[in-house]
Amino acid sequence: MKTIKLIICFILITTDLHSQISLENSNTEEFYVKNNLIGPGIEIQNIKFVGNIGSIGQFEADSVILGISSGIILSTGNTNEINGPNNHAHFTSQGELPKNRRTQSQLLKGDKDLNIMAGSKTQDISVLEFDFIPKNNKLKFNYVFASEEYTGVVLNRCLDVFGFFLSGPYIENKINLATIPQSDTPISISSVNHKTNQEYFRRNGGAFRRLFHKINTWYLMKFLKSPKQSKVDKYNSKLMTQLQFDGLTTVLKVEYDVIPNQKYHIKIAIGDVSNDEHDSAIFLQAQSFMSVIDKEGKYYDSLKVTNNVINKHEINIPFTQRDSLLKIKEEFTAIDIYFESNSAIIKDSFQVELDDIAKYLKDNPTLNCYLYGYTDNLGSKKYNQKLSEERARAVLQYLVLRGVEEKRITISGYNFQNPKSNNKNEIGRANNRRVEMLIK
Repeated sequence: MKTIKLIICFILITTDLHSQISLENSNTEEFYVKNNLIGPGIEIQNIKFVGNIGSIGQFEADSVILGISSGIILSTGNTNEINGPNNHAHFTSQGELPKNRRTQSQLLKGDKDLNIMAGSKTQDISVLEFDFIPKNNKLKFNYVFASEEYTGVVLNRCLDVFGFFLSGPYIENKINLATIPQSDTPISISSVNHKTNQEYFRRNGGAFRRLFHKINTWYLMKFLKSPKQSKVDKYNSKLMTQLQFDGLTTVLKVEYDVIPNQKYHIKIAIGDVSNDEHDSAIFLQAQSFMSVIDKEGKYYDSLKVTNNVINKHEINIPFTQRDSLLKIKEEFTAIDIYFESNSAIIKDSFQVELDDIAKYLKDNPTLNCYLYGYTDNLGSKKYNQKLSEERARAVLQYLVLRGVEEKRITISGYNFQNPKSNNKNEIGRANNRRVEMLIK
């Protein structure tokens, strides 16, 4: 007994101070994304979520628990039930099934991308997706993955899966951003654990710790005079952090080069594999989903070009697409304006940039603006010629309404000539539905 007392005293002295995590899952996915996840340099649209009721929420925590202090959580179970300490060997919770039959059908099918990763149908999926437009050339966000399947299962078998699936300009199909740093290997229980890539793993459970949790409870209840349960819980929390997961990753960072002012789509998804037992979760750091300026980034020149226009600095960049149309020595380039299929309506996401360009033109009355409309290759050349002209005219009208003299603007339509991307897929076609702008 003396030995046990000494071990218990050692654990209580050497572990972290009492820490807490608070959770809430009664709001909408739109609330969580707009008010919690999104940081600077990002515009978002079309937020969608598929999952059981209670499988998405927000959290606040002492930094010692996760390494991040607040954010949103997606879980294969009920996010409100993940509070620790981790005194259950096989923690499993369950969100409430939505009443919407279409959503129920989606849940039964699992998520397509997760199914491919797992090699079988996924269950208890929690899938958040939205479109976003980065204002700068580097996308960044931080996250932690946690699971009850850690350490207590065979690590080489099929386990819970998750991914951050990004699609957009110059991305063939989609890519998974949830990978080991400087690697294409997806983060998973089998790729990051107590044996593999240990530098990214934190243990939070196991039989040894649970044994001392029980011993500690017994000791406190037996030898302390009228102990309060809160005091017992406080001491026990020092054995394990306040999470019902056997293991979790360290804080992992996503960084990816993106083209400024272009539309991307991201899907954040997690699901059970083989059965609906043993919860797993993704913790996304609050306000960390952002775009930043990266001078070493792949698309910094695109950002520099746009900023030079707005900041009134002259630049010399050859545009081979236009050399045959206009013989000029100096060119000022601005953003391309993109359109939906068969549409000449300017999207709200481009209005801020067009307002800035209108102001620039008014401040520089000696400059003129040239607009070149383009389409994808769907439909006849006659139809697309008209549509390309309508798109250029729509931008002209917007600038005129903002005070730019119409005589300073020249428009042309070039149907599906000079495509920027391959028209064989929707991503490429979307990149071709545009109005290019030249200011001279």
